[in-house]
Amino acid sequence: MVAAMCADEWESTVLGLRAGRISFEGEFAAAMKDELALYIDRQTECLKAEYVLTRVPSRCSALLLYLQDRGFSVLESLVEFSASSHAVAAQGEGGDVSFRAAREADIARCADMICLNAHSRYETDPTLGPAVEQRAYRSWLVNSLAGREFFFVAELGSDPVGFMTWRPADDRSGRIGLLAVAPVAVGRGVGRSLLRFGAGQMVAAQVDEIRVGTSGANLRAQRLYAKAGFSPRDTFFTLRKRFV
Repeated sequence: MVAAMCADEWESTVLGLRAGRISFEGEFAAAMKDELALYIDRQTECLKAEYVLTRVPSRCSALLLYLQDRGFSVLESLVEFSASSHAVAAQGEGGDVSFRAAREADIARCADMICLNAHSRYETDPTLGPAVEQRAYRSWLVNSLAGREFFFVAELGSDPVGFMTWRPADDRSGRIGLLAVAPVAVGRGVGRSLLRFGAGQMVAAQVDEIRVGTSGANLRAQRLYAKAGFSPRDTFFTLRKRFV
């Protein structure tokens, strides 16, 4: 197994703490425990990290147990789904829902929508407060509006009732970043319409596969993706350790 730990500047800004992130590649073996512990401790000290995050596939049970023995806490499970962009884009009409490109004035409302819907790790970490979650999603949306992702809003009449962000990858896939529907519009087909419209954008951009991750606790989102033809690919756990 190869482990790499680096500073996470975006997370540091959001949390107001010096954050680091560890990635793992390959299989974990018990013989690596001491060496891995030494590496994490050294990198944590070198980075002066106060908050360290990692994401581990659920199939890597030995690594998950090891990290928890080392003081890491599980914050969330994350279910990965995928679907054909062409199949999702072909799923009928959007009804009364219309779409437009997002504007700066949408950021606060969209951040509120996602905070009500996400079941995010910012909620499940008892050492963080609601202000951190709001700050995280506002920062994400500001970056999306600046060109990091495609970012569009769904409207019923002239009222914004949902939004979605996505970005293309190098392998003809596209990843949904954020998707949320306002509580007043739940059950009116807005989520399916967002997926359909976004899939149409992806087809136009020559993206063949849509990928998305959602919290294992977010059953409404999982039902939405399943009904739209998405299939589960994998499950991951997000873990963190605080040093302050």
